[in-house]
Amino acid sequence: MLCTFSVDDSTYTINLLIPGIFSFQIVHMIRCF
Repeated sequence: MLCTFSVDDSTYTINLLIPGIFSFQIVHMIRCF
């Protein structure tokens, strides 16, 4: 699952392969597709 999220007005792109690895506290917006 490819997720894009913005942190501190910056855009990051991460690839989630392992369930549960995604646990960010300062994520403003998350879009997974």
